Amino acid sequence: MSKKLLSTLIASLFAAAPALAQSEDPMRVEGSATLGGIYNNTNSKDASQLDLYQDLGNGGLSSVYLRGRNTTTWFYGYGENFGRSDQFMFLRGGMYDIFKAGAYLNDIPHTFAYGALTPYNGSGGNLLTATFPQTDPGNWNSFDLGYKRGDAGGYFEWQKSSPWYFRADGNQVTFSGTKVGSAANGTNPGTGYVDLAFPTNTTTSNWGVEGGYQTTKATLALRWDYSKFENSDPTLQWTNPFFGGNLLDTTYLAPDNTFNKFTITGNYRDLPWKSVLSARYTWAKTTSDFALGQSALNTGPIFAPTLPNQNTFNGENVNQSFALGWTARPVTNVDTRVYYYWTKLDGKSDLVEFGEAPAQPLASGLGCGSVPGLTPNTFVSGNCDNEHFNYTKSNVGADVWWRFARQQRLGFGWDYNDVDQARPDYDAMHWNKLWAEYKNTMLDTLSARLKYQYIKRDATLNWSNAGVSPNDPNYLLRYMSSFDMQDMTANQIKLTLDWNPLPLLGLSFEGNWVNQDYDDVTFGRTSADRQGYFVSGNWGAADKLMLNAFGSWEEVKYPSGHRYIGTVSNGPSPPPGWCTTANPNCFSPSSAPNSGSYNWNSQTKDQTWMIGVGVDWPAMQSLMLKASYLYVNNDGSATFAAQDNIGNPLNIGNFDNSTQQSFNLKAVYAYDKHWSFTGGYAYQKYSQDGIAYDGAQYTLPYPATSAPNLSYVNGYNAFTDGHQNIFWLLATYKFDAPQLPIAQMKMAEAPKSAPAVAQAPPPRPAPQPAPAPTPQVQRITLDSKVLFDFDKAVLKPEGKAAIDSQVVGKLPEIQKLDVVLVTGHTDRIGTEQYNQRLSERRADSVRDYLVSRGVDKTKIETIGMGEKQPVVQCDQKAFKELIECLQPNRRVEVQVKGESKK
Repeated sequence: MSKKLLSTLIASLFAAAPALAQSEDPMRVEGSATLGGIYNNTNSKDASQLDLYQDLGNGGLSSVYLRGRNTTTWFYGYGENFGRSDQFMFLRGGMYDIFKAGAYLNDIPHTFAYGALTPYNGSGGNLLTATFPQTDPGNWNSFDLGYKRGDAGGYFEWQKSSPWYFRADGNQVTFSGTKVGSAANGTNPGTGYVDLAFPTNTTTSNWGVEGGYQTTKATLALRWDYSKFENSDPTLQWTNPFFGGNLLDTTYLAPDNTFNKFTITGNYRDLPWKSVLSARYTWAKTTSDFALGQSALNTGPIFAPTLPNQNTFNGENVNQSFALGWTARPVTNVDTRVYYYWTKLDGKSDLVEFGEAPAQPLASGLGCGSVPGLTPNTFVSGNCDNEHFNYTKSNVGADVWWRFARQQRLGFGWDYNDVDQARPDYDAMHWNKLWAEYKNTMLDTLSARLKYQYIKRDATLNWSNAGVSPNDPNYLLRYMSSFDMQDMTANQIKLTLDWNPLPLLGLSFEGNWVNQDYDDVTFGRTSADRQGYFVSGNWGAADKLMLNAFGSWEEVKYPSGHRYIGTVSNGPSPPPGWCTTANPNCFSPSSAPNSGSYNWNSQTKDQTWMIGVGVDWPAMQSLMLKASYLYVNNDGSATFAAQDNIGNPLNIGNFDNSTQQSFNLKAVYAYDKHWSFTGGYAYQKYSQDGIAYDGAQYTLPYPATSAPNLSYVNGYNAFTDGHQNIFWLLATYKFDAPQLPIAQMKMAEAPKSAPAVAQAPPPRPAPQPAPAPTPQVQRITLDSKVLFDFDKAVLKPEGKAAIDSQVVGKLPEIQKLDVVLVTGHTDRIGTEQYNQRLSERRADSVRDYLVSRGVDKTKIETIGMGEKQPVVQCDQKAFKELIECLQPNRRVEVQVKGESKK
């Protein structure tokens, strides 16, 4: 929005330049102020899903908008929801061709649960205390689980030394409140768990400095970014219900860290075949240092030593990337692109080991696995250590587009990726992606796109020979894999259709089909199927009614294979974790099924329905009515099957199901050119039916009803069903910029009598220095009929040719380019809002094409004027004749400002 309004300022500058040159250059200011209120009647135990990311509480509503400009200076500011938790405001301005600057503030709330309950005292802080057991939620504490996110920042850019420029920007992001968290009772979740409100009081400060050189032929830029993350609560202490004595356990949260990044970017556009060569290199480092915990709460209850081999962890990751791209048009009807992208991560953090097994092992419950002890046929807790994650990725590809016939294009592409990494399961992987796409815009009323994509991924599992026998737990690793890396074949088809059978009727369809087969998989995800369909339409009668509707359906399903392993040995013979003698070969998928070990499989399916309808009705010249309805339904299910039906698996029909509905009614009444009033009503409803929350309660007796194993939950996402009725009313006062003063006309002097005595002519004055060249403005009007099909914003080939000849071809005449303003216009057919969006999309299309032809994007501003500036007025009754008469209003204007070459 701000970009469009900034463009409006520049457009006004072009239009007013002659008059301003004769005035005292006043600052012309215009804007509006809005004040009103909102009333929300909510019927819900927990309205967090209804208020997600927004403040819908009762109170005042407000907004202010201002903009001003003269021949040298401009500013634009906007703010809304002052004093509310979702307030937003910004201010930007500058002096043309010298500098521009801006600042903003954006607050976003995120409430996870209203009225959550917890047995703990101190929610929001880093110390949560309670006396357990606490079996009666009626005695618990109520609190709101959520945080407020604030983002404040600004920028400054120096343009006076063009083509050189300098830019500095920065922002600070703060989180204040709580997030969803949990922890295990005792030392593992099998003994129950507790919901915890993790304190979220963090600050991230970001700064950036950039400088470079920009012309129509080349760009070179250097940039440095710095970021610092600070957490005022790096640890959380909480009473662990499992241990007697109500002792405090510790959870470690995100530590402070810093980030530095250096980037160099360049491109050159004046190459044969209208080609552009671009390159970018980045180097970044993230560091973090913090003290390691020396003890941990353990069964006893005691604080057992963790035995780290060092007291402080020094974390460091270094990222590098390099990108190289080349685009070209070797012949008139062929566009090509070749690219290479390389990225590397070096994990240089400390390798820390906890424990000194077998000489000094960790206490039982704190170790990682079991290892042989010093005494024969004994086992002790194994050491715990971290691992580095490193990778190098190379990506190369090319694509070509061929216009083989009028308004028909074929595209082909190839993309290859190769990954080398340090990961336990896969250390290397590569894949090839091939695609083909056909576009057809031959018909005036129909356009179509069809794309096919094929992906083949190959990787080698490091665990192919893991385990010494089917009794060894590592043997199972041979048959397990992660779907993000394992061998895979994917096929995808996407079809897009746009049909305009009548001038004011438009229909669109989009279909997606994706199939992924994970090759040679026994346990893990075996395949994934996705399909989705989207249909939309709009119909409108001139100045009477505009209808919009859409519907979509998407489905994702993925089957997977699993193995259940029951009782295993606790040692010494067989060793801990190995199959017992009563159930041998339990880790082999081909062993005979029994109640102690068997294979089973599942399939998860998610479906999403969405329907929306909207209507705009200009009931009177000064009254606009709007209504809309949105329905969203998420339907999930999970099915299970086991060998010989062991365990009697039960299917789940309500796997996180939910329904959202929203109805909105809005009326805008324009009292006069200054005052307008807007009122509305909204109804929102949310309901869920998920097995995870059906019959939710605050204490869970699983796996046992004894007090130490009791789980304590706070009700997050369990009681969100509800609805709300919202009423709001706004009054807006708008004031326009005053008219520019009319320049005073120079009056002719009365004739003088002839001189009595001839005077000697005065000496000739010294020659004055030549004035600085005055920026020239060139206005080019392009017919939308040439650029676009009716009611479309996609450039036609003849439209691109017109831009090449009428705009791009004239840019070499400009010695110093200041700005290129692209303004889109429409006729009055359709609603004002629809025409506004259409004009903006058309202006953006022209801008994007100019950038592709080498015009500096930072010099281009776009604006959509909709139907506000007609050049002809028509009153024909026949609709076809009306369309023809209004054709001159459907246009795009390109204004180029700069110093012309002599």
